[in-house]
Amino acid sequence: FEVYQIRWNIEVMNKETKQYLGLGGYQGCDFNGQIADATLCYLTYTVMALEKRFTEYQTMGELFSDMESDLMALTLWKRVLACIEGILRVLGETLGLTPQHLMTTICGNDKEMSKILVMAETLEK
Repeated sequence: FEVYQIRWNIEVMNKETKQYLGLGGYQGCDFNGQIADATLCYLTYTVMALEKRFTEYQTMGELFSDMESDLMALTLWKRVLACIEGILRVLGETLGLTPQHLMTTICGNDKEMSKILVMAETLEK
C-alpha cells in the first residue's frame, strides 16, 4: 500500500505540473533546454507545494491562479525588455553607434531619461 501511495503522489505531481505549469510544453530541440524547462516546472511546483503546506486553505489550482498573474507580468516584462533591446540594437546599427554610445546619448538627455524611467515604473506595476 505504501508503494502505491508514493506512486499516487508522483502521478498527482506530474498531472499538476503538466496542467498548471506547462510541463512538456517546451518545443525546442536542445536537450539542455528540455532539462531546464522540467527543472523550472518542478522547482516552481515545489515552492507552490510548500506554500500550500503552510497555508493549507488553498488548492494547487487556487495557488496557481494567485501566482499566475505575477508570473505573467514577469514574462511580459522580459518580453518588453527584449523588444526594447532589439529596437536599440537595430537603431544603433542603423546610426552606426555602439549600444553603449546609444545609451550614453539617451541617458545624457535628462528630460527623455525621466520619461523612460516613468514608463519603466509603470510597466513594473
